[in-house]
Amino acid sequence: MTVTQFRKVPLILCDFIIVSGILKHFSSRMLLCGWHVQRNFLSNLSGVAKKHKETYDEILDLPFVTCEKKFEEKIQKIWDSSKLSEQEEKYLREKLKTKYKWAKCYTKSSFCAGVCTTSRVEGLRSVLKKHLN
Repeated sequence: MTVTQFRKVPLILCDFIIVSGILKHFSSRMLLCGWHVQRNFLSNLSGVAKKHKETYDEILDLPFVTCEKKFEEKIQKIWDSSKLSEQEEKYLREKLKTKYKWAKCYTKSSFCAGVCTTSRVEGLRSVLKKHLN
């Protein structure tokens, strides 16, 4: 089959079959991109960076910690430091309510076919678009 012939194959049916197989054998849940969570931390907690660089670095590392115990230790260290303003603490507490969707230590057991950040998804989409259009 040439690329020209492949373009005529309806991807909707292929997508449906693949997704059906994945859903049949794996549980699914919505995960958030750790890179984007970190970017949100960068923009919403920039005041911490100016005042307390070490605490700020601990916060930025949170999405990529692979051990639950270390993750919880980092959180405790952040709370114990008392370096966050009331508004920053409130923001971080809200984010931590969804840690099971973005912290690597909680998402590493979820099937994601090796695509755990949206940059990889965007790159794959770009390659497919290039070859299928």
